[in-house]
Amino acid sequence: MAERSKKSRNIIGIVLAILIVLVVWSMVSAMSARSKSKYKHLGIAEFEKGNYQEAIKYYNKGLEAKPDDPCLFNNRGLAYYSLEQYDKAVADYTKAIELKPDFADAYYNRGLAYFKKGSSYNLEPRKKAIGDFTKAIELKPDFVEAYYNRAVTYTEQIHYHHKYATIPPKFPSKDMDNYNKALADYTRVLHLDPSYILAHQGMGNLFYRHGDWDLATAEYNKALDHEKEILAKAGKVGLAGVLNSRGRNYLAAGKLKEAISDFTRAIEYYKKGVISKDVGLSKSVTNALAHRTVAAWELGRWKDTIQFADETIEVKESNPKKYGKSTFYYFTKGRCYYKLAQYDKAIQNLEKAL
Repeated sequence: MAERSKKSRNIIGIVLAILIVLVVWSMVSAMSARSKSKYKHLGIAEFEKGNYQEAIKYYNKGLEAKPDDPCLFNNRGLAYYSLEQYDKAVADYTKAIELKPDFADAYYNRGLAYFKKGSSYNLEPRKKAIGDFTKAIELKPDFVEAYYNRAVTYTEQIHYHHKYATIPPKFPSKDMDNYNKALADYTRVLHLDPSYILAHQGMGNLFYRHGDWDLATAEYNKALDHEKEILAKAGKVGLAGVLNSRGRNYLAAGKLKEAISDFTRAIEYYKKGVISKDVGLSKSVTNALAHRTVAAWELGRWKDTIQFADETIEVKESNPKKYGKSTFYYFTKGRCYYKLAQYDKAIQNLEKAL
């Protein structure tokens, strides 16, 4: 009897021990889940304020609590992307995809990062971007943003109209193929969401590259009829991009005063759109600054050209690695001072251009 009682106590003890372990394990798991959730939400809050480095710190802590969470990798990738650290962003999106192979948003985000890594002289990342946007669309057939950005990528692979002898240019088959694919994607975007205003900017850019300046202007105007919607969806930098695009089209069409007006507004919005000291001005601001300088020169407005060149130089010399060299703008200033018969200043600036 005593032996049976002893066995019963042992069994009860073992059961209690197992229950305690299960309770403790459940508590640890719950605490881990709460920690992950807390760090995730803190990271999102910092990200939305433009504090990308702080967001990354919170996402790191979240990943320490749960290292197999695809959403945390995706979110940290967004922060790296916003800091223009595209290699790190790609690595995080790739990890998110490995953990969740049907993660359409991660494919889309990685496509954006690959797009930023590419250029007209480095097309391989752009091809990867198209592959990722296509995969995102396969996983989510109504993914409007993926269609839009795939169209943008096709558009960016088309050479500018001035590369060719005729206007509109006789595109080689490769450029014509990209043109048709981009046009189909922009059309699909507007079919899925007629309020997706940026698709009109995209179509404007496509027509601009084909030398169809009137068609391009009409599309830019459709977009800029909805400035408030652009600000709400794409922010000040997004609106700056549309103005910059229309200004570039006006410049190509010889409408120089209209071009200067658009470039000036674009520059203002690029400056207003800085939300993180870690990133600073969008690199695209140099495009607007440079083209405004060219437009003023073409109009023979030498003093304005000097002023615009100075503004360009100021931005470029603040970060030459990001914004490029300022040599050409000293050369431009030198030519303007020569036109104004201010020869000493002309020499000073031309020497800086050497």
